[in-house]
Amino acid sequence: MTDNNQRLAYSPLECAALIGVSKNLIYAMIDSGQIKSIRAGDARKRIIVPAAAIQEFLATAGTDLIETSKSGMGGK
Repeated sequence: MTDNNQRLAYSPLECAALIGVSKNLIYAMIDSGQIKSIRAGDARKRIIVPAAAIQEFLATAGTDLIETSKSGMGGK
């Protein structure tokens, strides 16, 4: 169980605000699979981003940046 102050999921707009990026970028990241999401409701139009998916993205984004910078260090 979670405590009363901890959210389990966010809308894409809330997710964008949490991470500090635009909502368009969040939608692009959801579409590309960088951030996992759940589609719910009528015709599965409502997008929900689990809090765990945000944490997973942030945890792996740092390692992706480190790997990218290592591979671009001149390749000597």
